[in-house]
Amino acid sequence: MCVTPPTSPPSSASRITCLDYEARFRQAVIEDFADSYGRGETPIPCIRCNERVKFRDLLQTARDLGASALATGHYARRLLGADGPALHRAADDSRDQSYFLYRTTRDELDFLRLPARRPCQGRDPRPGARARSAGRRQAR
Repeated sequence: MCVTPPTSPPSSASRITCLDYEARFRQAVIEDFADSYGRGETPIPCIRCNERVKFRDLLQTARDLGASALATGHYARRLLGADGPALHRAADDSRDQSYFLYRTTRDELDFLRLPARRPCQGRDPRPGARARSAGRRQAR
C-alpha cells in the first residue's frame, strides 16, 4: 500500500510512503480465515480485512499522515443523513459492495470516500482509468 502525503505534489515519487501490511493481513485475515474454515464456518475474508486491517490500521495511518479522508475502491454510497454519514447500496446494483462494509462504524464512514456515482457517459469504466487520465499511477 502506497500513499502520497497531502503536502507533496502528485508527481513527486520521492515523497510516496509505502506501508507494508503483509504480516498484519496474514495474521488478521488469512490465519483467521483458515481457523474459521477449519471450524466449519464460512468466513468472508474481505469483511475481515476491512474490519481488522483497512479500516483500523490503514485508516489510523492515514489520519497520522494528516490525510483528510481515505478513499477506497468499494462500490457503495456514503450519504450524509441527520445522524451523520450512512452506508447505502451502490447506484449500480450489479456492482454493489455495501455488504462488505456492513461492520464499518459511523466514525470510520465519516473518514471514508467511496465511488458513489455511476460512470459518466463516455468515461472509461476500467479500474484506474481516472487516475491514468490525470497522469497518476495506479496502485498495484
